[in-house]
Amino acid sequence: MMGRAIMLLIATVCSPGLAQAGTPDALWHIVHDRCVPHAEQGKQPTPCTKVDRQTGYALLKDLVGPLQYLLIPTSRIEGIESPAFSAPDAPHFFARAWQSRQVMAQRYDQPISDDAILLALNSPHGRSQNQLHIHISCVKPAVRQRLQRMAPQISAHWQRLPDELAGHRYIARRVSSALLEQTSAAHLLAEHADAGQHMADYGLALTALDAQSLVLLATHVNRERGNVASTEELESHDCAVLDPHAAHESAPSTP
Repeated sequence: MMGRAIMLLIATVCSPGLAQAGTPDALWHIVHDRCVPHAEQGKQPTPCTKVDRQTGYALLKDLVGPLQYLLIPTSRIEGIESPAFSAPDAPHFFARAWQSRQVMAQRYDQPISDDAILLALNSPHGRSQNQLHIHISCVKPAVRQRLQRMAPQISAHWQRLPDELAGHRYIARRVSSALLEQTSAAHLLAEHADAGQHMADYGLALTALDAQSLVLLATHVNRERGNVASTEELESHDCAVLDPHAAHESAPSTP
């Protein structure tokens, strides 16, 4: 019965309608009540794939999509707007999520190029869960193509992209893996205008431009344009950017 209950919880998390109907803490309960206790007992951290108790995060296979995972802090952090996300001593969760991207290739059983992967952290206006979670999934083919076309114009400083992504305006800056390790994505975003005082109005994303550099993307809420700063809009959870015939069937990470 407990396994079926967890199955139901995960299914609820992955259904926006059900999550919005009254389960905004489902992710928190999965990680806090199940994954972490299992890890502390020396067991497999099911239903999570991994629990890193030292750094303070868990990896959970999302039911949506064959390869999508979520990186979730093991401490209570509501989202991008939480002071705990931007605290000087906070773990660099984007760096940890990027390091964890290989879980997709392991599940796919084939290498996946970095520019086919995108991390997304939605704003509180564009999410259904009140526990910070970074989506580790595939980038939309059209988004990858547009970023590659604009790559020569993207510098190491925040600037507005000349073209929209997924129908919305984004700002972008080049970063390196080393920079993400040294400076959290939250602090990098805070360097843009007044973002540090208005983090709740931003969504954040990360993907690779080429073999040498990554690109950090952000978008600001604009309700008139229908933009709730949900950077997950840049992802394709069916991983159309990969060979669709080689992708595995979606399956829950439950016992």
